[in-house]
Amino acid sequence: MSLKHRKFDREFKLQVCREMEAGVKTRAQIGREYELSEGLAGKWLDEYRHNPNGCFTGSGRQVDRREARISQLEAALGRTVKEQVSPKEFYRMIKAITVKEPRFPLEFCCRTLEINRSGYYHWLGSGLPLTKQKQAEDSLIRDEAEKVIAAFPGYGYRRITRELQRRRFQISGDCVNHKRVNRVLRDNHLLCKIKRVWIATTDSKHSLTVYPNLIKKLNFIPSAINQLWVADITYIKLLTQFVYLATILDAFSRKVIGWCLAEAIDHYLTAAALKMALKNRGIVNAQGKLIHHSDKGVQYCDDDYTGLLDLHGIVISMSRKGSPWENGIAESFFKTLKKEEVYLNEYENIEAARANISRFIKTVYNEKRLHSSIGYLPPDEFENQILITQTGAYSVPR
Repeated sequence: MSLKHRKFDREFKLQVCREMEAGVKTRAQIGREYELSEGLAGKWLDEYRHNPNGCFTGSGRQVDRREARISQLEAALGRTVKEQVSPKEFYRMIKAITVKEPRFPLEFCCRTLEINRSGYYHWLGSGLPLTKQKQAEDSLIRDEAEKVIAAFPGYGYRRITRELQRRRFQISGDCVNHKRVNRVLRDNHLLCKIKRVWIATTDSKHSLTVYPNLIKKLNFIPSAINQLWVADITYIKLLTQFVYLATILDAFSRKVIGWCLAEAIDHYLTAAALKMALKNRGIVNAQGKLIHHSDKGVQYCDDDYTGLLDLHGIVISMSRKGSPWENGIAESFFKTLKKEEVYLNEYENIEAARANISRFIKTVYNEKRLHSSIGYLPPDEFENQILITQTGAYSVPR
């Protein structure tokens, strides 16, 4: 049984013809805008010119977009598209159309006929030698991976694989493993390679009070948000200078909760990041239940900074000199930030850097980027799941 198509109503046809007659739009433009074939638009125009007042006397109604696309495919195929046919018959139709009419790409055909492209590729490859079948499947993996890379330019193959799984992408009904994704990315030169420089940001040669490393001493591992915050500083390269970024992350959810970018590396920089974290988390008095961990740099040992922590009932912990791995969560964030944002841009000034880094932290890192340490979830989503489990609330503390 053929798909039943509704017709266009008279007012719609008149509107189209008037636009063509007045020279407002060409047949090609009409076809693209209203998803009509140029032949059908020309037929309407001929009828309109022959009898402007008595044309289009039928009682049809406007078809929807999918039906219009099906009409185009039927015209290209030379026969009607059947509704009750097997998937293989649809695959044959698609192959015939794409070969006969290159102007109809595969994606258009599959979307119109509501056919999964991975199923088509599997069918297409089933009649080919194994190497050709694999090539067809690899092309599909490459296409989907490129969409992920467009959204997350610094993603490695493991996170791309996880994102493909979240998007329910499959080949022959199965998820693609990370080894195959890695090979496809490597073969198509899609793996990201980053050049790095290093600038020291920690000055531990001072006479200020240094606090013990409670994380190591207590072998502390957080089991909820707002139990352990980690703080650190890194540099950001502009075209003509370096600026400095101070951040605070929640060690449990890996969420960036406070940050500040400035030209000077001093306690005002770190204090601004801390104040943002306190505001976002709503911390007034942590009553000794929250640990703040950092290195022994002068910015974190400053009396004003440690006084601010004491004022809010936050316990202070500091790593050993020359042991950056003891603050690995913050270091991991900086690596991600530079690989997926900083090294991909050239900031003309601090304002441009601040705008881009703010966008990355808020809308990419916290909201969308998958983190292996929390089950390949974004921090916001992870915290939401925790809050739903504990209280039934759906809002994430900012």
